[in-house]
Amino acid sequence: LRRMNDNLAHIVAIELLCAAQGVEARAPRRTSAPLRRVLARLRRDVAPLKEDRPLAPDIARACDLVRCGELCDLTDVDLPL
Repeated sequence: LRRMNDNLAHIVAIELLCAAQGVEARAPRRTSAPLRRVLARLRRDVAPLKEDRPLAPDIARACDLVRCGELCDLTDVDLPL
């Protein structure tokens, strides 16, 4: 179960990085306020992908954000525990 949880955190982190790139590529169109807060927090630790570079460090930083729960707190969504 621990290994599955770790894999899931990596999958969500990669999805988050992809979503951030996609939302930013569609500027000046805007997304919801909660998602803007999540993306702003992500971008404090992970720069947008503008040129080819190794992604492992970016994924690791995004994964840490997913694991700590800080991103969920920014969405104002109450998740049942």
